[in-house]
Parts: sequence; structure tokens; C-alpha cells
Amino acid sequence: MKNSFNLEVNFSRSPRQTYEWTKTCTTIHVKATRVSTRVLHDVLMYDGKIVGESGTLLLSDTVNVAAIRLDKEGNIIARSFLRFDDELDVAEFSANLKETSLEVVLAGEKIHYDRELSIETEMKKYLIERIENCPDEDLSKYLYYLYFDEVSNYSREKLLSSIEKSSIDRNMKLYNFLIET
Repeated sequence: MKNSFNLEVNFSRSPRQTYEWTKTCTTIHVKATRVSTRVLHDVLMYDGKIVGESGTLLLSDTVNVAAIRLDKEGNIIARSFLRFDDELDVAEFSANLKETSLEVVLAGEKIHYDRELSIETEMKKYLIERIENCPDEDLSKYLYYLYFDEVSNYSREKLLSSIEKSSIDRNMKLYNFLIET
């Protein structure tokens, strides 16, 4: 088996899991490099530079895999996780490789990983727009009732604020109701 992989990736500053991808680009003929778990952790968690490298790197510690895009100076500009099957193939293959030592210079700034799923963001946006643009006060009160199980303290602003702060589980009841009406 050659050390060359054709992979679909979704590069961004802080990568998303594959089930969250909205757009992909294909990376052709990327060689896998086995690195220590510490190196892989550092390039995924911090801004920095990989000395003497540029282009796209496919790094694996034999368990986890990530594609890293570097500029000409070796600065890490984007990261991507892989599809599950691709990750397994690369991790398995890299177990047979000798560990490569990469000089990683960390910039100290930790990468912020968005913990909110994109579907959750879209759901909140939909709910807020529907409620803000709802001319029917009775419907707004009913939505408030569905959300809080009471109407006596009705406030459209309170409902909107609660939707913005709540998880997907909490907003699902309203979302299901509104998409069916």
C-alpha cells in the first residue's frame, strides 16, 4: 500500500466534525506522517508554526488523524478532521510508519472550538426569526406556553432570550410545532 491518500476535507481555523460539514474540498495524494500524540494535540489546540514544512500535512498518532494546512512559512492556517473511514485507514497505515519528529513552535493562542452544532444554530435562527416576525400575538403566547408551560408572565423578549441561550433539546418542541404549522 502506497503512502498516498485521496481525502475529502473541510479546512477551517477550528475544524468541525464531518457530520457538521457544509462544504468540502478534495485533497489529492497527501502522505501520512506519524507523529507523537503531543505534537498532534499541539497543532490541533494552538496557533503556531511547523518549522521547515509547508502545504498540506496529514498527521496521525496511530489513533487520531488530522489534515493541517500550512502557509509558505509553515504557519498553521487551517485544520480538518477526516471522514470516519478515512481516519481509520490513515491511523491503521500510520501504525506501520516510523514516528517523525516535527518542530512545532506554538504561538500561545489556544484555538476556540465551537461546541454548538450548526444545526442547533440554524434552529435558533429559524425560531427567533419566526417569533420576531409573528404578527399574531395569540400564536406568540401559545409558543411561550409551549416553552414555559405557563402564560401569566408572557414576554416575547423573555422567550427570544431563552431560545438563544438554550440547547437543542429545549428548543426542539417549538421547532417541531412551527415546522408543522
